[in-house]
Amino acid sequence: MSIAGSFMVMRAEIRRNTAAADAHGLPGKPTYNLVQDGVPCFIWSRVKQRVVDGHQTAEVEDIGAVFRAGADVLAFDRIEHIKDRRGRVLFAGPFEVLTGTEKSDGSGVNHLSFKLRRIA
Repeated sequence: MSIAGSFMVMRAEIRRNTAAADAHGLPGKPTYNLVQDGVPCFIWSRVKQRVVDGHQTAEVEDIGAVFRAGADVLAFDRIEHIKDRRGRVLFAGPFEVLTGTEKSDGSGVNHLSFKLRRIA
């Protein structure tokens, strides 16, 4: 097992939009179907802060995710609740997968790193 794989103690349920375009070629109503359940991962939240601008308030959170190389995870996928190995919810979802990159330890790609956005 790689070092990257040894700390992936969380499990994710990956869902992908399978909606077809309508008669005018516009995207239809999103339909997220299960791609894979129990995908090993590690999720973290670095910063959660409240930003106040005049009379408006927003909460900003920087969420990251790491998956094993070869995991079937793409940008714009949805991740339902993040659970531990026993099935207990650690992070309530859903989350949208944003940008991702392949990471290497020098001997080849050993994990995928993504940014996530919590969906309200």
